[in-house]
Amino acid sequence: MIVMKFGGTSVGSAEKIRNLKEIIERFDEEKVIVVSAMSGITDSLIRAGELSQKGDKDYLKEYLKIRDRHLSVMEELFLKTIKDVEKLLEELLNILKSIEVLGELTPRALDTIVSFGERMNVRIISEYLNRSGIKSTYLDANKFLITTDDFGHASPIYEKIKEKAKPIFEKIFSEKIIPVVTGFIGATEDGRITTLGRGGSDFTATILGRILDAREVWIWTDVDGVMTADPRITEDAKPLPYISYIEAAELSYYGAKVLHPKTLSPVMEKNIPVRIKNTFNPDFSGTLIVKRIRKDKNIIKSITYIKNLSLVSVNGKGMLGIPGIAARVFKSAWRSKTNILMISQSSSEQNICLVVKKDEADNFIKFLFKEFEREIERKEIEGVLKEDGIAIISVVGAGMKGTPGIAGKVFSTLGRHGINIIAIAQGSSEYNISFVVRESEVREAVKSLHTELGLSLDKEGIKVVEIVQFGVGKVGKSLIKLILSERKRIEKEERIRIVYRGLLRSNSYVLGEETEKYIKEENFNFPKKGKPDLSELIRKRNTVFVDVTNSDEITDILIDALKHGANAVTSNKKNLVKSFKIFKSLTDSKGKFYFETTVGASLPVIKTLLNLMETGDKIKRIVSLPSGSLSFIFHHLNRGKDIVEAIELAMKLGYTEPNPMDDLKGTDILRKTLILARIIGKKIELSHVDFEEFVKSNSLEDFKKGEIGIFRDRINKMRESGFVYPVSRIEGRKVKVSLEVFGKNSEFYNLKPGENIFLIYTKRYNKNPVIIKGIGAGPLITASGVLSDILRVGREI
Repeated sequence: MIVMKFGGTSVGSAEKIRNLKEIIERFDEEKVIVVSAMSGITDSLIRAGELSQKGDKDYLKEYLKIRDRHLSVMEELFLKTIKDVEKLLEELLNILKSIEVLGELTPRALDTIVSFGERMNVRIISEYLNRSGIKSTYLDANKFLITTDDFGHASPIYEKIKEKAKPIFEKIFSEKIIPVVTGFIGATEDGRITTLGRGGSDFTATILGRILDAREVWIWTDVDGVMTADPRITEDAKPLPYISYIEAAELSYYGAKVLHPKTLSPVMEKNIPVRIKNTFNPDFSGTLIVKRIRKDKNIIKSITYIKNLSLVSVNGKGMLGIPGIAARVFKSAWRSKTNILMISQSSSEQNICLVVKKDEADNFIKFLFKEFEREIERKEIEGVLKEDGIAIISVVGAGMKGTPGIAGKVFSTLGRHGINIIAIAQGSSEYNISFVVRESEVREAVKSLHTELGLSLDKEGIKVVEIVQFGVGKVGKSLIKLILSERKRIEKEERIRIVYRGLLRSNSYVLGEETEKYIKEENFNFPKKGKPDLSELIRKRNTVFVDVTNSDEITDILIDALKHGANAVTSNKKNLVKSFKIFKSLTDSKGKFYFETTVGASLPVIKTLLNLMETGDKIKRIVSLPSGSLSFIFHHLNRGKDIVEAIELAMKLGYTEPNPMDDLKGTDILRKTLILARIIGKKIELSHVDFEEFVKSNSLEDFKKGEIGIFRDRINKMRESGFVYPVSRIEGRKVKVSLEVFGKNSEFYNLKPGENIFLIYTKRYNKNPVIIKGIGAGPLITASGVLSDILRVGREI
């Protein structure tokens, strides 16, 4: 025998009631049907009761909404109404009028009012089943489900229930009739209607499962089962095929809305499985909740949360070493009927933090002040404080027990995403880690944990790297295309998910999740103008600020981001050639800062230098041509091509700086030389480099009109002795950039067009230098280097 419970969203209209009938017909096994009120009806009943107590005539509007909803469903199903439902509607109206007259709404009266939702619905559903050829009868649970008199949250009395329920159900089953039972409601021994608490229809189903020795209890709802997270927050949340009783209980207690928190207690003792199924996807197996799962590889099962909470803290040096303080706090909670959801106490015993529902906090604090009145007067307790707008997030999984490192993964993930933890609690069972955050951070916390702890996949977690990119020029667009084309592979192989959270141009920008829409559409007309607010992003350790501009106005933003713990990657040399003090602010920072592409595009020059120095080697000399554009231009000059033709070809291929004269003047090599010198420890400024511009013109047009002839003659004369290339030399205190001639035996002589070359002489590699050589120009090459630095950040955070 199966007990099937259908929630409000599964029975909230005529169409859904028809769907319920089709589901019932699928299964031949003996069954009991438990149903909730139609979705939204319980809330309307509560509002009607509260309004009538205040004497507010709007309670009649709520009543009419309730009446019309039920009449409409009956008209659609039967083309007329049912007398039993009409009688209940009339009874409800009379009770509301009586409350209006008395001006009092007791918990007992409220339980009676809210019971009408289920009582009307079972009559409609049972009637529809009978008219569809399925023998059925409705059954009000207050006829057999005996409870305590705790109105609003009554507890079942199992012996009394069994005594009354057994003969009722035996008779029904003997006649091959399907009972449709009211969920949520019960009654005291003397017949007064009670309720089991909001969502209590689940509880009714498992109580019946226990009393009737059901094979399974099926909870039909509007999702495919217990999910790994709230799918409204995490689009890749998935249903769990199995979870244990203890895991399900932890999840329901900490906010998972699939189950009522008390649902599992009746069936655990008898090991009756509970299955969560989707009314709108009945063929899906759903989630099976059992005592224990064998060979369960999933350490963490789900992440859940509770909002609308307050943090209440009792603080004071006088609490230190004084026994009974905690007991008095809990006594105040009991007296004020406050449910404590989480407790955290400092090891110094000077602080106790309790998380309670927001609407219970003020009353709880009144009782605490009364309890500790003397201690507060004597300054032994400094105060009772309240903080609203907080939430509890819980990471749940039986596999966490005895598995080291889970808490570390949880908290390091939150730290990377800039989420501050206010309080932490972990029970000795180790089945969950719960912590308090600000309510505004719940979405980011749940989403990041779900991804990075591996719940979106059946594998290890994925790190999320969020990019804020400055610049959408040639390199910027190439980087976007490269990331879009490679990120699936990167996620699969590197376990790093790259997402865009910002794109900024000189006069417009877009920030947040909508950034992804713009990059996928290649739409760079951004909606926002003015100065962007980056304050939240700079505090997240998984944010990478990427500067692929040619501007010198981004430096302060990068310094601020790095100071607060975010990371930065740049291909923009102008950030690094300002004062040595600014250089150190960038490179000696809290966040990670990588700038490999400022020197050799995608060649591993900086990384190699740092690796050599980290192992104790000493850099003695660097001879290099760190410019792919000048390598390309001079390669063609050395083979007789005209200077203007060589420059224009380099520009066409995207090899040059935005202003090609930055290359031809030698300014670009000068900047790269200064960066190299600073990397190997030289505390120098740009003015300390021995450098004379190769040409004086500031634009290509001026160059063509003026000094082209002089420059052409100079190169031709130098070429008589070999090939001419611009060279950077760093040796001892001497740092120089100049044009030099190389013979056939030189490494420079055989350079291919666009190749960079770096000869690194060290204490260990003195006579035979470390040589790094390769293409070092073009937007795609530079973008590749930038992406490599981004991935490096992703691996290290």
